[in-house]
Amino acid sequence: MNEKIDFVWHEAANRCAICKAELAKNETENSTTNASGVILEYNTHLEVTEDISSDEPDMVLLCQSDYDYVRRNSDTFDRDILDILKRKHELWVYNFLYSKKEQGINGIYFDEIVSVDRLLSLLDQAEGYFLDSNLQRSSINNVVCRKLFKAINEYETTDKEIALEKRENVLNAFNILVKKWVRVFGKVVLQDVYQKASSDYRTLSICFIVVLNKNTSLNHFNGKKLIYHIPSGLAF
Repeated sequence: MNEKIDFVWHEAANRCAICKAELAKNETENSTTNASGVILEYNTHLEVTEDISSDEPDMVLLCQSDYDYVRRNSDTFDRDILDILKRKHELWVYNFLYSKKEQGINGIYFDEIVSVDRLLSLLDQAEGYFLDSNLQRSSINNVVCRKLFKAINEYETTDKEIALEKRENVLNAFNILVKKWVRVFGKVVLQDVYQKASSDYRTLSICFIVVLNKNTSLNHFNGKKLIYHIPSGLAF
């Protein structure tokens, strides 16, 4: 069992599968809880590793805050969702931590977007946008992300009067959701993107946006703020 637990830590690169926070492992023998993280077994029931038999399917590494969140919302985080979460995290680890093409990651502190005006201001500064849906933690975020995508797309087609009116309606609806249901974080980041056709480099301004549930605690993020890991040299 200890070998399996060690393997889970290795595959996760000692990072939480949800928030990507780096975890410090407790080396105490037979301990499944460490200074910052917990191994979560998922099958029929959400139980810690002491209750895992040798034929249980899988485990995922989480920080304590996200572990508690998953346990409180076990109806949402069923076996399929946890499996997708684990696999996507392992892919993130491979692509952005272990790949020879990517040397590490850049941690960026995001600012909270509390109004539509702030959202539009960020979009005005950016040549493109990237909306991260990997951090969705409840069904409400599916609705919010769809509305946000729609709002941004409408914002990019304001040359038509009808599109402008439609955009305002969508943004107003989104503004209500922000005030009541979700927290939105974002920042415009300068990215050096390699252009294969011309074999030169140019800088793009990309607006990264992350949507979190209103009741999501940020205590496990450094400095009580959302820190987002963007791979260096990421092309769009």
